[in-house]
Amino acid sequence: MEEDYVLPELYFSKATALAYERNGRMRKIQKEMTERAVELLELKRGRVLDVGCGTGFSLSVLKDSGFDATGIDISEAMLEIARAKGFNVKQADFRSLPFTNSYFEGIVSVSALQWVHGKSYQDIVDYYRDIASEFKRVLKKNGRAVIQFYPKIEGEFGLCVRAFVSVGFNVVIAEDYPNIPKKRKRYIILQK
Repeated sequence: MEEDYVLPELYFSKATALAYERNGRMRKIQKEMTERAVELLELKRGRVLDVGCGTGFSLSVLKDSGFDATGIDISEAMLEIARAKGFNVKQADFRSLPFTNSYFEGIVSVSALQWVHGKSYQDIVDYYRDIASEFKRVLKKNGRAVIQFYPKIEGEFGLCVRAFVSVGFNVVIAEDYPNIPKKRKRYIILQK
């Protein structure tokens, strides 16, 4: 895919952000995956961070579910659209979250971690570990997170899981439609 070779902050121009926002199929898929992530999060209320919020598809589900939702994304073009919808969003890198320690009860990240990149295998390992450390830092004691993403290479899902385990998270994997490759969705469930 074209976006596999470009940094997200460069890929998502105003035009591509608007095309993403107008894509009804994308909206439907994001909504369904976020609803599933909320179910797996097992929280009834509280502050939830949407990591890689884009134009706000997942934020809409979080707000409708009763959460005090905040989103972060690297793409200012995506955030402009989310802000226009009235969402509380900030521009930030996944590895440097602009929040105080123990701020959120939960974190949701749907279709965002596939943007992790690096020049070497070790760069990617370090990137995931940095993200894991930040998730742990901003989650409250016993906080939970749910991550869904599409790994670009074989073994990347396991690499991501190991990064979260390495910083002390308890990890469970949920898999929907495991025998139907085109419908299969994998979720990483984290407990601090």
